[in-house]
Amino acid sequence: TAAESVIPAASASNEPVLESVQKSDDEKVARIFDDIRRTQGFVANIFRAFAHQPEVLEQNWAREKSLMHGGILSSKLKSSIVVVVSADNDCPYCVHHHRVALMEEGLTEEEINRIEQNPESAPLTRKETALLLLARQANLNPRKAGLLFVGKARDRGATDAEIVEAMSVMELYSSWNKFIAMMNVQIESDVG
Repeated sequence: TAAESVIPAASASNEPVLESVQKSDDEKVARIFDDIRRTQGFVANIFRAFAHQPEVLEQNWAREKSLMHGGILSSKLKSSIVVVVSADNDCPYCVHHHRVALMEEGLTEEEINRIEQNPESAPLTRKETALLLLARQANLNPRKAGLLFVGKARDRGATDAEIVEAMSVMELYSSWNKFIAMMNVQIESDVG
């Protein structure tokens, strides 16, 4: 096909495409890394990859910080969304990080497996489960997510602000899943 003639054959590799920026002389990168360490305790390799372009690092950290460390939804629901979306998108990096986050929230391995494998049975409230399923459907097939899943979330008490936040978590991590896969960002050896 035409696409095959343009795209060279890829070879599988376990090596990252980009070297992780461990330390930077760039003041912006250093300031953002310090903020990430204060907020999360360490600088994840995805941010070390983004650091090759300080503006991209800044924008992505601002979104992560706003969505995952702020907002109105529970950390448990947001990490559940990340686990489900990232599992559907075959991103072991994000699944790993947010399984660890759910364990830190007090969930058991069995409960996390239920979230990942059968989101309908997740140990969440009915409203949170509806938001989780909405985010999953939007990731898998956004054209079919529409009114049915939004309606179910609203029927279970979700506000428009909660719907927007759930969808924003899905959208952020769906894009990161692709970046991580393409750049082969590695799971840190000291996480989880």
